Amino acid sequence: MSKSRDDFIKHLNAYREALALEDVVNSGQVGRSSSKLLRNGLAVVAFNALEDFFKSRVGEVLSDIGGSGVGFSELPEGVRKSSTFGVLNSIGMMAKHAAYDDDSKIRFIQEETLKISSTKDDQSFQLTSYAYGYGNSNVGSGEIKRALKDFQVNDPWRVMSLISSKLGMSSLPLKDAYDNAAERRHKAAHVADANTLYPELQSFLFDSVSIALSMDVLISECYRRISEKDHKYICGVKVDHSFVDAVMVKNNKSKWKVYLASDMSRAKRAFSNKKDTVAKGRDLAVKKRLPLLVFDESHELAEWCIYY
Repeated sequence: MSKSRDDFIKHLNAYREALALEDVVNSGQVGRSSSKLLRNGLAVVAFNALEDFFKSRVGEVLSDIGGSGVGFSELPEGVRKSSTFGVLNSIGMMAKHAAYDDDSKIRFIQEETLKISSTKDDQSFQLTSYAYGYGNSNVGSGEIKRALKDFQVNDPWRVMSLISSKLGMSSLPLKDAYDNAAERRHKAAHVADANTLYPELQSFLFDSVSIALSMDVLISECYRRISEKDHKYICGVKVDHSFVDAVMVKNNKSKWKVYLASDMSRAKRAFSNKKDTVAKGRDLAVKKRLPLLVFDESHELAEWCIYY
C-alpha cells in the first residue's frame, strides 16, 4: 500500500468538503470578503497537495527499488544519474530548510549520501527518495516530465493525458491544467488582490485527481517492470499508455457494479451495496494485477489502489 496515495485521497475528501462550505461558495459580495480569502487559500493548499503527492509517490518508488532485487546497473540511465550526482543539490536544499540544527543537518546529509554511496554495490543498495521534486521550492510541470522521462516514459504529459482519458477521467491536456493551477496558486499566494473563482476550484478538483491518478498508474507500471526485470524495459523500450486497464466500481441505475475500463459496456458483477461490490472489485484487480478505481454516487473518483 502507498501512504502517499492514502494521504492524497484524504486531502481530496477534505477539499471536497471545503468546496461545499457556504463561505467558499459565496461569490464575495460586500461584507463577505472572507470568501475570497478562503478560496485563495484553497487554491494554494490544493496545489501544494498535488506537488507533495508527486514528490512522495516517486520517493516511495525509489525507496522500493532498493529492495526489489534488481541491479543498480539495470536501472534506466536517467534514474541512475538523478539518484546519484543529480540529487546532491536537492539534499543540500532539504538539509537547509528541513533540519532544525547543525547536528540534524549533519545526520541528514550523512544518511542520504550513504544511500548514494551504497549504489557502488550493484546488488545491495538504497536510493534516496529526494531525487525528484526537491531541488526547487515549487514543482513545475517540467520536473514531472523529467522524472517520468528518466523512467523511460516518452512524452510523459501526453501519455498521462491518454491514460486519464482511457480511465474515464479528464480528456483535456493535463499539462495545461497543471500549469494553469500552478499560476493560479502563485497569484493566490503572492498577489494581494488575487481572486480565485469558485469554478476554478471545482475544475481543479477533477484535474488534480486526473493528474495524480495518471502519474501514479504510470510510475507504478515503471516500478513493476523494474522489479520484474522486464527484459524489454531494461533494454530501453519506452513506456506508453497501451498497457492501461483498470477495474472500476461504479453506481449505475441504483446498483453497484464492477467494470473493466477496457469494456464498460458490460458489468462483470453487480450488487445492491457498495461494500460487497468493492470487495469483488478488489478480488478481480488483485487477480488481474490492475488498478482498482472506486467512484462515489456522484460518479466522482473517491479512491484508488494499484495491485502490481
